[in-house]
Amino acid sequence: NTEDDCWTFIDAKVYDLTDYAPSHPGGADEVYKACGGDGTVLFETQGGEGQHSAEAEAQRDQLLVGELLTL
Repeated sequence: NTEDDCWTFIDAKVYDLTDYAPSHPGGADEVYKACGGDGTVLFETQGGEGQHSAEAEAQRDQLLVGELLTL
């Protein structure tokens, strides 16, 4: 949950955003809001500004690390 180690989960899938954050079009600070927690609402609402594009979803999918499991 830091700028040097930024992971989040979106819809029960885990993403490593560390290397991507500095190149985020809305600024790295928008990505850092999701570090260490649930980034679902932030991603699905584009931080309250609307829905992300299909291109953004494809970029997100390239950062997939794994899936959350519930016991």
